[in-house]
Amino acid sequence: MPQLRLVTHAELFSDISVLPTFNSCAIEAVLHRIPGLADRYIYLNDDVILGRPVVREDFFTADGGTVVYVEPWEGPRSLHRGHVVDRALAMARLRLAPKSFHTLAHAPRAFGRRRVEELWREWEPELRSTLTHRFRSTDDFLLPVMYSNALLALGRPHEPRLNVDGLTRTIRVGAPTDMARLLAELEDQRPISVTFNDEVEDLRDGGWMWVLIRDFLGRRYPVASPFELAG
Repeated sequence: MPQLRLVTHAELFSDISVLPTFNSCAIEAVLHRIPGLADRYIYLNDDVILGRPVVREDFFTADGGTVVYVEPWEGPRSLHRGHVVDRALAMARLRLAPKSFHTLAHAPRAFGRRRVEELWREWEPELRSTLTHRFRSTDDFLLPVMYSNALLALGRPHEPRLNVDGLTRTIRVGAPTDMARLLAELEDQRPISVTFNDEVEDLRDGGWMWVLIRDFLGRRYPVASPFELAG
C-alpha cells in the first residue's frame, strides 16, 4: 500500500548485533530515527486507540509547548521498586527534580525529534545500555518517561494535563475485571484515548472479555480503516 512504509528495526538500531529485540524500552528509544519523520510526532503504544477525533491542541500548545497527559498522583520515589516503569519514574524525580511530579498517563505521547536527539546526547550511556537488552530489564532507561518529565520540569509553555473525568481511559483485561460495566461506561464517553491492557494469562478464563470488547469496538468504529486487513 503506497501510503504505508514498513520500517524495520535494522533501520533504527545502529548496532544490529543487538537484534532481534523484544524490549519496548529499547525500541521507544530509537523511534526518532524513522526516516522522514516530522520534527513533531505522536507515538501510541500498540494497545492504545484514539477515542475521538483529535486536533493539534490535544498534543501541542499554541505557544510551541507540548501537552503531557499525567495521572493526578505522584510517582514512586525509590529506585528500589521492582517494576521498570516505577524505577524510571523515580529516576526522573531524582535527576530532574520537577516542581510538580506526576505519573504519566497511558495515553498518546507527543515528541519533538530534535529535543529527543538532545536528550540522547545527555543520557547516551544509559540509552546505549538499554539498547543491548533484548527483553525488558529493571535498569532500562525509559526515554518517554524522562523526556516527558524533562519538559514538565522546564514549565511553560509545556503543559501537564490531568487525566480526570475520563480524559484517557485504561481498561485492564484480566480475570477480576467487570468488563461489561466498564464498556457500558465507555458507551457515552469520548475520551481522547482508550487502552485495552492485556493481562489475560489464560484465554480459557479471560477470553470471553475479548468477545465483549470486539462487539464494543464494532459499534464504536463501524467503518474499517483502509489500512485494516480483511478477515
